[in-house]
Amino acid sequence: MSYKAYLSDEGFGHLVRQRAIYDQIRKLDPTIKATVQTGSREGAAKRFFSEAQFIDKFNNIAWPRNRDGSPNIEAIRCFFKDYIDRSKAFIEAEENLGQYDFIVSDFVCEAFPLARSFDIPSFGVAHFTWDWFFSKLYPTPVNSDVMEKLRIYANQADTLYFPPFTPEEILRVYRKIARTVPFIVNHMEKYKSVDAGGKFTVMVMDSGAEVLNKHIETALKTIGKINDIHFVIAEKYGLKGDNISVIPNTDYFSDYIPNVDLVITRGGFNTISECIAYRIPILLLGEGQNPEIERNLFYIKQEGLGSFISLDRFVYALEDSLHGFIDAEYVQIRKRIEEHEYRSDGASVIAEDILNRVKH
Repeated sequence: MSYKAYLSDEGFGHLVRQRAIYDQIRKLDPTIKATVQTGSREGAAKRFFSEAQFIDKFNNIAWPRNRDGSPNIEAIRCFFKDYIDRSKAFIEAEENLGQYDFIVSDFVCEAFPLARSFDIPSFGVAHFTWDWFFSKLYPTPVNSDVMEKLRIYANQADTLYFPPFTPEEILRVYRKIARTVPFIVNHMEKYKSVDAGGKFTVMVMDSGAEVLNKHIETALKTIGKINDIHFVIAEKYGLKGDNISVIPNTDYFSDYIPNVDLVITRGGFNTISECIAYRIPILLLGEGQNPEIERNLFYIKQEGLGSFISLDRFVYALEDSLHGFIDAEYVQIRKRIEEHEYRSDGASVIAEDILNRVKH
């Protein structure tokens, strides 16, 4: 058997989720082959997936950002002005899908009507849908015809798998094909650690798309003087010090998360999922006018699994903010996150469900 994975070219969380599902599918049936289609993320995809084939092709979904990471409303409006025509052309150009036994997408809407046209099952994985995302922007940059097309496409999936913290309104809209699953993370036999000399260890990380790179770069210039805390940061920042450990560019931050005391990061869903799964408290950075990030922050605060720091405080008052958080909130958050009952075997649940359906 073989399947095709359509990957959105937005961010890197979908790569991690799809790899986790791919690994579990291969664990259940090592003979299954996969072909991964993505555009700007092909290089990363080749690092994430082993023994897969790759197609370098843009999958027709994007949302331009401003320099601060917030949605660029006018650029999004321009991008989606001719979306329906581009979507039709994208679908017509896809060939040879009949060679696959099923389709998995996170989250390229055209994948689902394509699968229907070739009479093969399709499965979607997402913590939000594009129609929901664009509906939360103001002013709404996507017209009603496009929004309806996105919903029609998504509803043609056989099943949409939604992990915890998916907005309830999405689950209602797609209730006929929605299935809720645990958090989707990679589980490895061995994780990496750094020598922190017994100090409180803080990992500072951006999203895979480097949305907050400039803010983090500025903030990190002050960490050399915070002697009572050990920092774990990316090699790309070029910083050295007795209280600094550097993660090589070839390594994944997720491999280090289980062995730190705190993660400071953008509120992307994949990083949140990993921190919850590994029971590591989170201090989340804001991101202006991004409905996904705002909703993630809300859920984390509601569940008491982390806290929030504004970008201004992070960039210009990191030392005071960090010590204040550790003194006032950290112990309670650590206790709650160690006691939570969220499962993190979503990849296994999805893989088993897909194979049970396509093999019978």
